[in-house]
Amino acid sequence: MLSDHRSKIATKRLTTGSLTLECDCNPYSVSRGNNAMDDSTRKIRRELLTGTTSIAVLAMLVKSSEPLYGYQIGMRWINHDGESSEVNQGALYPVLRSLEKQELLTSEIIPSEAGPPRKYYSPTPLGRKVFQEWCAEWSQTRDWLNSILEPKHGRGKRHPTPSS
Repeated sequence: MLSDHRSKIATKRLTTGSLTLECDCNPYSVSRGNNAMDDSTRKIRRELLTGTTSIAVLAMLVKSSEPLYGYQIGMRWINHDGESSEVNQGALYPVLRSLEKQELLTSEIIPSEAGPPRKYYSPTPLGRKVFQEWCAEWSQTRDWLNSILEPKHGRGKRHPTPSS
């Protein structure tokens, strides 16, 4: 017999930018020995983080008053809302290299008194312009997804897709 605490419903929350997804699920629901809900929740979280890491990193650098090195970016990511995300420090460096290769960031290696030299990143003028474009795309995508997740309009009303 299951104890009372196993029948309670847990609420899982995923926040990406200004989009928050909530899911009520039974954490003890098991499918073939695996917790299917936890697996699917981890999968969608990875997909969302993968798709938003570049804009989040660029946002941190655009909004910073000074250049940042990789570890600082990672700490800001973790401390942004007081919770750790599934993005690890190692995952940030390929994103930083990619943004630099696209000429959206510049970098400068500066000696450190506390250890090895650090590579500091700053957005380029092109990076600032692209960031604004990405924000507009993000807003359209967020609005489109919110219209599906939380329809507030009358039935049958067509909502624009992110690419329109």
